[in-house]
Amino acid sequence: MTNFVMNKLVKKIMKLQDILKNTRKQLKLTILEVSKLSGIDQALLSKYENGQRMPSEYHITQLTKALQISYSESLLSDKTTKLI
Repeated sequence: MTNFVMNKLVKKIMKLQDILKNTRKQLKLTILEVSKLSGIDQALLSKYENGQRMPSEYHITQLTKALQISYSESLLSDKTTKLI
């Protein structure tokens, strides 16, 4: 994997983790509450928020429903991400 592709991926993960954490906090929800709403294990949610893991498309869909935010295709549709 080239440095360019790695940098793009890191930026996407950072952007997504910020969106997840900030939205959850704005809604005054705990990770446990989001876990119950989304059906995603709270340990995995914590890894998503801390940038340790990148959620699958399915989990992004579940999280956007739980947090009542719109799904942005731009999080996943970048050509550099598809190379991975």
